[in-house]
Amino acid sequence: LWLDGGLRLAPRGAALRLGAAAGWLPDQGGGAPGSGEDLLVGSAHADLVAGPLSVLAEIFASRHPGGASDGSDSRALGAYVQPAWRFTQRLELVARIGYLDTDGRGVRMADAVPSAPPLPATDRFWDAYLGGTWYLRGDDLKFQAGLVYARGEDTPAGSPLDTRTVGVRSQVQMNF
Repeated sequence: LWLDGGLRLAPRGAALRLGAAAGWLPDQGGGAPGSGEDLLVGSAHADLVAGPLSVLAEIFASRHPGGASDGSDSRALGAYVQPAWRFTQRLELVARIGYLDTDGRGVRMADAVPSAPPLPATDRFWDAYLGGTWYLRGDDLKFQAGLVYARGEDTPAGSPLDTRTVGVRSQVQMNF
């Protein structure tokens, strides 16, 4: 079950969308999906476009009954901010910074950063991205590429751990 709503504002020379979402996923808590209690999730998000500048931002939280590595409840919290600047209709510079605290559940670097090395799961995760988008046919066909840096901190059980990766990320997106 998922509920999402929002509103669109049009301040002078800009467009602003604000929204919130909540979800209930039955039998998804615990150490493995399908083996525990219900998972509750929620988020608040914003999307601002003002001339060539756009900014996306979201904060999200979840409650995983029995989801921490020690079997206790996990209350994960995460957020990201993604500003972008369009130089032309076809070229855009994009930056992003994100943070996730799994509260003992853990996240693997490869789950958060595609093609990352197989590193141990960490409790907290930071990532930063700097790249660009080339719009070949608007949002229907575009190419994105950039540099990504990610860092994981501590094991889900709380032991010291520091993992890092740097890489190039690219994708071609086609809608039809």
